[in-house]
Amino acid sequence: MHYVRRGTVLDVGCGRGDFCAALLEKGYEVTGIDINYLRAKQASGLADVSVGDCRALPFKERSFDIVSIMQVLHHIEKPEAALDEISRVAKEDGWLLITESVEDNLLFKSLRKAHPSYEGDAVKTRLKRTELKRMLASRFSTITESTSNGNFYWLWWVLGSRIISRRKLDNCFVTSFVCFLEKQLDKVLKGRFSCRYEAILRPRVKQ
Repeated sequence: MHYVRRGTVLDVGCGRGDFCAALLEKGYEVTGIDINYLRAKQASGLADVSVGDCRALPFKERSFDIVSIMQVLHHIEKPEAALDEISRVAKEDGWLLITESVEDNLLFKSLRKAHPSYEGDAVKTRLKRTELKRMLASRFSTITESTSNGNFYWLWWVLGSRIISRRKLDNCFVTSFVCFLEKQLDKVLKGRFSCRYEAILRPRVKQ
């Protein structure tokens, strides 16, 4: 977030509001939206949160300095519509932060088939990295991008969630150690077998 130190942020698919809370602590003006009423209600105790579909955002054009969307696109049909809406509400000199699962890796693809939902949200769209990048490139200009294999994380998440609660799982030492190992592996494999894509982008200005 060093590109924009202050400003308005829209967190699309904000869930329980964890990222909203982190942004608020850093001084950003945060708005969240989630289609799940119960999660949006929980997040509303932290920030200004609406219940709604990210393919029809209830905000005016060019409203936000930053839009974030993290692990959301694979839960919706026609994710291009969500990207169109994000492009509409982001300021012309704004930013998009995206983290998304991609299915280039066979291990991750198999794990997802074995566990095809997250907190009851089904996987509705399966994307490969090249397809996701193509969708983004027609609407945004890439500033930075990175990948993470995520295989060990997802394997640990599938197995670990059978043992302890997901909230504890996200914050336990084993999860941190698994993520550390993946970063080292990613340096060797150079993202060729990645199952997560992360990028910072800017909206393309329509002439």
